[in-house]
Amino acid sequence: QWAAEGGVDAATLEDIYDRVDRNGDGRITRAELIKAVRMDAEVRAMLGLPQHIGEDQRPQLEAVFQGMDVDGSRGVDFNEFAAYMGSPRTVLPGAVSGRVAPLPFAAASKAGSVARHVSTAFM
Repeated sequence: QWAAEGGVDAATLEDIYDRVDRNGDGRITRAELIKAVRMDAEVRAMLGLPQHIGEDQRPQLEAVFQGMDVDGSRGVDFNEFAAYMGSPRTVLPGAVSGRVAPLPFAAASKAGSVARHVSTAFM
């Protein structure tokens, strides 16, 4: 919801992504997301998630995670994260629904990952 209300710059996206990807492997897992949501108020605010993820909040967390994990790899890379944060979303009581839309290339500057992805996609 935060991105939809005014946008998030690339540096902020990179900082948030790195804080959630605690082991630095370039993939956010569900476990990393849960830990980040518990410990980081800014991550919670950006994703519209509560601090405590119990059984009642699990569907909300799953909706956010699956909304980010577009390729179904069970891990969220930076491009997926940036696309999710740049897409308009409606936060509903008890659930989050999202539509993923690509960001402009400048917004996903993490190590030129979008440029590399685009250049290899057309080879």
